[in-house]
Amino acid sequence: MSAPGILLHQFGNEQEAPKLELAPREVIKKQRERNSSEPRRVEIEMNIVAQSNGSARVKLGNTEVICALRLLARGAYDEIVQCEIECLPGLEEIEIRDVVTKAIKATIITERLPKVRLSFHFVFLGIDGGEASACIAAASVTIAAAGVECLALVIPLSINLRPDGTCLVDPASSEEDDDDCMKRTTLLFAFLGTSGRTALISRSIGSSCSPDLFHAAAATAKAAANQVQEDMATSLRI
Repeated sequence: MSAPGILLHQFGNEQEAPKLELAPREVIKKQRERNSSEPRRVEIEMNIVAQSNGSARVKLGNTEVICALRLLARGAYDEIVQCEIECLPGLEEIEIRDVVTKAIKATIITERLPKVRLSFHFVFLGIDGGEASACIAAASVTIAAAGVECLALVIPLSINLRPDGTCLVDPASSEEDDDDCMKRTTLLFAFLGTSGRTALISRSIGSSCSPDLFHAAAATAKAAANQVQEDMATSLRI
């Protein structure tokens, strides 16, 4: 993966954005049992690391990550959010760390944490696409469980824009065709709860897309993110 272009946006209303055509099932690899518009279910197990202020294990299909949070004293030159990631071969630690840091910074209320830094440690147990999404979801539920004041849960959702003009919601690596990997554009959105505000957008390798296509992708992601949000919220209610 190449380093993404990171954009911070707060979108307005996308109701009038053109709708994307979902990829027909016959062009998707047989490994995908979901519809093109359906995200993977997020399975979350809370409080699994004893020596931490909060922790979670998140499974996104075959992608699995453990996140542990420690609330530490913050010095004058410390960043308020710090991420350490133990990656498996094939993952870019810097890419994931930058995306997760920006997404979490968008939701925490920094003035309530004048002398505290959030130190996250992530360990991957399996990878199959959506690694940054899994980390964002894990970090978001972890800070909520730890009592860190934030604006809302951060809900991640990726959209794969295919060369034929169709899209695929929350693609797993095993579902993608390698032949056109250099032609696809994958957009990762991070929404602030039900507000509809977009905390972060990351674009990975692929051709650029028009403003209309971009906003259509945002609207598609927002609609699909409802299921991800419910899975995340459920983990905190258990």
